[in-house]
Amino acid sequence: MQSPCQVQEAGTRETSGLGELFDAHAGQISKAHSAFLQHWDRLIDLEAQDIQVSKGELFTGILLNSSPC
Repeated sequence: MQSPCQVQEAGTRETSGLGELFDAHAGQISKAHSAFLQHWDRLIDLEAQDIQVSKGELFTGILLNSSPC
């Protein structure tokens, strides 16, 4: 079975390989709804990437500014 992310990206019952299960869970999602979800999914990914970069910069700054023991 494929993950929900794969179902969202594949788009149809045929390409997802889920058949009736796809229709039962995602058949009511319109193209407009799918585009909306993909847009927000991308924004969430961008935010998560930014957080990871910020954590790395914070950690690097702490290491550079710390004095040796």
